[in-house]
Amino acid sequence: MKVLVTGATGFIGGRIVDALLSSGGHEIVFTGRSRPKSDDFLKRGAVFLAGDIADKAYTTRVVQGVDTIIHCAGLAGTWGPYQPYYRANVLATRNLLEAAEANGVGRFINISSPSIYFDFKDQLNLRETDLPKKFANNYARTKYESELVVQEFNRGGLETVSLRPRSVVGAGDTNTLPRLVRMQQSGNLKQIGRGENVVDITTIGNLIDAVSLCLKAPKAAMGQTYNISNGAPIRFWSFVDLLMKELNINAKRGKLPYPLIMGLAQLNEWRCRIFKSKEEPTLLPISVGIISLSMTMDIGKARTQLGYRPRLTTEEGVKEFAKWWREST
Repeated sequence: MKVLVTGATGFIGGRIVDALLSSGGHEIVFTGRSRPKSDDFLKRGAVFLAGDIADKAYTTRVVQGVDTIIHCAGLAGTWGPYQPYYRANVLATRNLLEAAEANGVGRFINISSPSIYFDFKDQLNLRETDLPKKFANNYARTKYESELVVQEFNRGGLETVSLRPRSVVGAGDTNTLPRLVRMQQSGNLKQIGRGENVVDITTIGNLIDAVSLCLKAPKAAMGQTYNISNGAPIRFWSFVDLLMKELNINAKRGKLPYPLIMGLAQLNEWRCRIFKSKEEPTLLPISVGIISLSMTMDIGKARTQLGYRPRLTTEEGVKEFAKWWREST
């Protein structure tokens, strides 16, 4: 099987390529906007094609002879105008799907995001249909719009599916856990509120398992969106403590009242919008909400229709990250 993985110079896409190469039996093509930092995948037989999937000519070229596409590319963030997010998340996905349909690709697996759900309140056992009245930002809005495009193309010979993995952690993570580590080391990580908020985490190996299931899932399971997590919610601050313990970092931190910090974040967001700040502000309501509000997801649909069974724990994901972090820094 020839598999195209987009966004493979990032954490999730890179780990998926590594897993496919390790399992054998696949011809791998992977993409990214810049050359990969390591030649490891190339030495193992994968082919790299640099380019922007918002460019139709490029997408037509990269899908040639491909059987399955695993789409991990996109623009993430909590700030910025709609158009850049639309181009990277919606237009690029449509271009890729149009090229896939025109060139006989059989299956399309889209990596989406539970950021779609965020609604500035505690949210427990969210199902795939539990959408907010208004999306929190343009990233969330365009990730949902891209899911609709993916579902639209589940027709004819092309079978499509979207996965919403919550807070993916493991070796190679250069975003979520490193940010927490640096904030703790600098003394900037503060517990907001009572610290009782619970969250779902997804160890990268479990997400890779979900992707593998989608590669061979029956047609009846396609055309759907699935929540993916470890299936074992944990208090967010217990998760932070676990991370710091594995890295031998003092986990002591200050505490701040939620109403005060959320109020300051709302004022800062208002100020940044008035002055049309181009850089992402350090204090926003969504960033406060993420670390102080609960969000857990119901993964029953993935269990039933995909046969998804999380085999790795959150602790295993943190340990894997910590080992990689110590070796790479």
